[in-house]
Amino acid sequence: MRYPGINNQLAASGRYKSAGFTLLELLAVIAIIGIVSALGFTGFQSWTQFSQVKDTSQSLKTAVNYARAEAIKHGGRVNVCGSTDQVSCAASFASGWLVYYDIDNDDNLTAADELLMVKEQPHNRVVIAISDGAGGAVPQIGFNHRGYPDTVFSVSATQGAVNEQFTLQRTGRVETL
Repeated sequence: MRYPGINNQLAASGRYKSAGFTLLELLAVIAIIGIVSALGFTGFQSWTQFSQVKDTSQSLKTAVNYARAEAIKHGGRVNVCGSTDQVSCAASFASGWLVYYDIDNDDNLTAADELLMVKEQPHNRVVIAISDGAGGAVPQIGFNHRGYPDTVFSVSATQGAVNEQFTLQRTGRVETL
């Protein structure tokens, strides 16, 4: 018996044809979507790490170049040091860094010195290591009145498997490796 307006045709096997999806087809599509999403998420994580390392490295390069320019401008010593509280110098660049004009030339940030830049690290998961030419850890980067650094510095920004390095040459030039 046929009802008008209803599109359910009887197949040759005696069953009605359905216009929807079976449970098996739906599960297969969900599995494919899950696999593609997992692959995309891994790529997104790698891209995020790369972007954070690049951003942090660029921010530190900007501070180093700014410190060099200020040393020449002021005609005196300017330092870049790590800071955990954005007020005083520390041995670590993990939380951020300061650029200051070292008026009393004692290589320590004191009340007599002029604070020129305060920068929080953009991404706290990025590890920054600064070493001199001999491989020893360096607490700060200093420039004399001509814009020359104390020594050659190597700076490394790392997060997971992503690493970016740059070197501060004896002339004060920043060179990305």
